[in-house]
Amino acid sequence: MWTEAVKRWVERPQDVITWTLSKLPREQWPYVSSANGEHVAVGPAGIFCLHEAAELPEIPGPHTHRVHAQTRRISDELLAETGQRVWPTVVGVLPGDSLDDGRVRFGVHYVCGDHLLRWLLTRPAEVEPAARVRWADVLSAVGQSA
Repeated sequence: MWTEAVKRWVERPQDVITWTLSKLPREQWPYVSSANGEHVAVGPAGIFCLHEAAELPEIPGPHTHRVHAQTRRISDELLAETGQRVWPTVVGVLPGDSLDDGRVRFGVHYVCGDHLLRWLLTRPAEVEPAARVRWADVLSAVGQSA
């Protein structure tokens, strides 16, 4: 399975996030969306906003600001519907396998595409299933109305 992920990343880097999200078990990951260039998933460790990243940044730039704006929007939507402030984890997906493990810079977790599935599946479970389902319902409703 990992070889297939690496092959997809090399041949079509824009597809690695969508491919990875399609492999997440739906009973534990009740919401996965790849709409309008935004990739969002709700799982045992919380909400993840995933974005392609060309490289590990040295300074924050427009990409960093854009991904943080997305997390703010999602957090605001959940606050309005549930009364609970939830902050998604921002993930920048890097090409290749240049990092052995993830790095965090400017509030963004950077993970190589060929490690992404394993990275997502090994995050510590911190969110109760009922909360995941509620967040998934809110994000689904918001996605349909947009």
